Amino acid sequence: MNLQLLKNRIIARLITPELSDGGIVLPQCAGNTATNRLADVLYVGSDVKDVKPFDRVCMDFRGGWVEMNGERLISTHEENVLAVLEPEGSTTTDELYPKDSCPKCGGKGCNNCY
Repeated sequence: MNLQLLKNRIIARLITPELSDGGIVLPQCAGNTATNRLADVLYVGSDVKDVKPFDRVCMDFRGGWVEMNGERLISTHEENVLAVLEPEGSTTTDELYPKDSCPKCGGKGCNNCY
């Protein structure tokens, strides 16, 4: 599937919340509310400036759901992203996200690849 997002839209995969040993949901973002969630960005529109594919972000959970390849993803605007999280203990994007993990092309080369 070739996906071309419009303007400042992003599509992201919400991250399943972490549970404590006792089964309590641990907050994912600072100042956590019911709407603040962690997500991995998969696709970005042409006008998105501060977020790129494969970024892990804390976002205000606003937007709509879209189903792709049997997976439920969120579609939202860039302005709903509160912060981009930097990975701990890693210095390069290639270490975290090999090019062959691109959800769009599988590493064959596209606008989403590094």
